[in-house]
Amino acid sequence: MSDENAASPIVGFRSLLTRTVDGVLSEKVLFSFFENGDVDPARPQRTVVGRLKIAPSRSVNPAARNTMNWQIGMTAGTAEFSVSMLDYPDLVVKERDMVKPLERPGEKWWSVSSADPRGGARLVIQLVQE
Repeated sequence: MSDENAASPIVGFRSLLTRTVDGVLSEKVLFSFFENGDVDPARPQRTVVGRLKIAPSRSVNPAARNTMNWQIGMTAGTAEFSVSMLDYPDLVVKERDMVKPLERPGEKWWSVSSADPRGGARLVIQLVQE
C-alpha cells in the first residue's frame, strides 16, 4: 500500500477494488470534442478506456392518461461513463462533447450532458443518446 493509504486501509482497499473491477469491465470509447457547436481544434479526438454503463431504454408516453386518441412513444436512453483521472490527467470533457463506444458494434453516438470530477480521482460523465 502507498503511504497515503497506510493510515486508512479501507480507503486503499476500496481504491484497489474499484480499479480492479473497472479494469475488467472497461471498454474503449471515442471522444469527439466540440466548442460552440464546432469541432474543437484544441482538443482532438481521442480514444479513452473506462467503464460504460448503459441504462435500459424506457418508453415514455407524454400524452395525458385520459387521451385515448393518440399516443407518442419516445425512447429515453441514458448512460454513465467513468474514467480514472490518474490514467487521463489531461482529459477535459464539456457538455455537448460526443462519445461513441468502439467495442459495441452498431452503437450510436452519445452526447455528454454533464461531467462530475468526484474529487479528482475519477471523472463520471453522464450521457444521453443522440
